[in-house]
Amino acid sequence: MNFQDNGQELTGKIAVYGGTFNPFHMGHLLTAQTAADQFGLQKVILMPSGNSYMKDQAEILDAQTRIRLIELSIENNPLLMVSAMETERPGRTYTYETMRRLREKHPQVSWSFLMGADSLMAMERWRNPEKILENCRILVASRGEWQESVLLAKANELRRRYGGEIELMPERRIDISSSEIRERIRAHRSVRYMLAEKAYEYLTSHHLYLW
Repeated sequence: MNFQDNGQELTGKIAVYGGTFNPFHMGHLLTAQTAADQFGLQKVILMPSGNSYMKDQAEILDAQTRIRLIELSIENNPLLMVSAMETERPGRTYTYETMRRLREKHPQVSWSFLMGADSLMAMERWRNPEKILENCRILVASRGEWQESVLLAKANELRRRYGGEIELMPERRIDISSSEIRERIRAHRSVRYMLAEKAYEYLTSHHLYLW
């Protein structure tokens, strides 16, 4: 389902799951489902980043293609929605602006922002992290790349510095990454079962990442 920020009614607990999603894969799906189960979320909005100041744009697929791969991955799953809110915004995109806008338009929603452990560790370098924490709770998913004690220490440091809520999800060993998928494609190795089947078929039939 596509989320259109045009008065669409939302209620309950909802998380925005932001990321480049280059490409969106099975690890992302499992992370979204795990967050929903642990925190009782009614919806998870998958929001591909637009022109991010934190990323090199050279190897990133165009927004329409990344969104299409997500749409194919979440078919028939009422929990998950995809939003082009950031990719349609001109210029640089900032998470604090996205979450402020969502909270202003949907004040009845309890908002969370779902991120990976690497993002938590770098959060001071994000634009206005204190404004992100003003408008939503942070949910942190770890794939085992950081020790829990390190993440807890960072979460406590950020709480003291900026206030707000930061919750850690149980560690899950998800040995899939978007960068590995891109590397395997360029090496002409299979990425089947690393993506949802329809996304895999679209990716291979359109020869994506073979530049």
